[in-house]
Formats: sequence, C-alpha cells, structure tokens
Amino acid sequence: MTKTSLSVILVLVFATFPAWAEDWTVNGNTYHNVTVTKVDSDKVHITYDGGIGSVNIADLPADLQKRFNYDPAKAKAAEQAEAERQAESDQERALAAKKQAANDAKLERDDAINKRDALLRETAKKFPVVIKQVLPDGLLCETQSIVDVSSSNVASYEGTGKLIFVQTPPEGMAEGNMISVLAYQDGTYSYTDTQNATRTVEKWVGSVKSIN
Repeated sequence: MTKTSLSVILVLVFATFPAWAEDWTVNGNTYHNVTVTKVDSDKVHITYDGGIGSVNIADLPADLQKRFNYDPAKAKAAEQAEAERQAESDQERALAAKKQAANDAKLERDDAINKRDALLRETAKKFPVVIKQVLPDGLLCETQSIVDVSSSNVASYEGTGKLIFVQTPPEGMAEGNMISVLAYQDGTYSYTDTQNATRTVEKWVGSVKSIN
C-alpha cells in the first residue's frame, strides 16, 4: 500500500470517527466525552463518561447524521430486520420453554409412577375381590374370604360385605368377575350409589388379575 492510499484511508476514518472525545446532546440527554466505536445503519455505538451505549442516528442532530451518512430507508430496513430477528428469537425461546415444560411434566409423571411402584413393592397386599361396579377410574369391589380349600387345593370364597375401591385401569373388567388384587391402601374414595347416597370406602391402588 502506498503512502497516498494510507493517507486517504486515515482521513476517511478520522472524518467518521473523530480522534477526540466530544459531548453530544440527544433528546435532552447529554453524553460527555463521547467516542464512537461502531456505526450501524440505524445506530451509533459509543463509549462516554457514563459507560457504553448506543444512540439512534435518527435522534442525532443533522450534522451528526450527515457525518454518519444516515439513510432513513436503510435505517428502517435495519430496524425491520432486527424486529424480525427478535420475533424469531422469541418464538424459539417459547418453543424451547414449551418443550422443557412437556419434558418436566413427563419426568414428574415418571417419578410419580416410580414412587407408586416402589410403594407397591414395599406395602402391597394380595387378596381376592369380586367386581361390583366398573367405574371410569377403577373398580368398586367386595372383598372375599376363604371358606374352604378342597383336596385339590382349590379355594372357595364368600363375600365379606366390605366394599373397597381399587384404582386401576378398568379395561377388560366386568361386573361379577372375581379378581386377584395386588395393591396398597391410599386413603378413601367417595361415590354415589344407586340410591343416590354418598358412600365412602377404602381406596387401594395397584394392579389386578382375573381369577375366573
């Protein structure tokens, strides 16, 4: 590079970015000892006594706008592009948050299932019942007691009159079926019977298996 070319470049640089700090007044705010660090189509990035910042070129006095070759059309296009980038970034963050929420919900469900299974293994009891009513969220059952065991080791049962609710998927279950329950007790369950009366029974949570 020749000395002449270098001199021209330095002149252009100093014409745009003065080597000295200066004071600016923008929208009633005074910035002391301003030094320009970067110029965009719509903004000027600066350092000043208060720290660092940026100023919209449209808000600058006419002489400063001219110094930075301000073009309103280019500035508007830059603002639009920035708005679009921001909207895209917001959308990506929203999608990421939604995905994270779904993942957290799944982890919470899995944790609940694991805790239930652990409790089931630790405290579960196995006993026979007869299904009295199939409900959307489980089975209303009558507990059974063994009254006899035949020589072929086949047990005979009779109802105890005690009703319980077994929280388990009811698919494939039918009223009158005898089933084996492997479950743990978890509070109570209230329902309305055929006489429109509210009944409260023990609630058991677990799995079931058909006996007959």
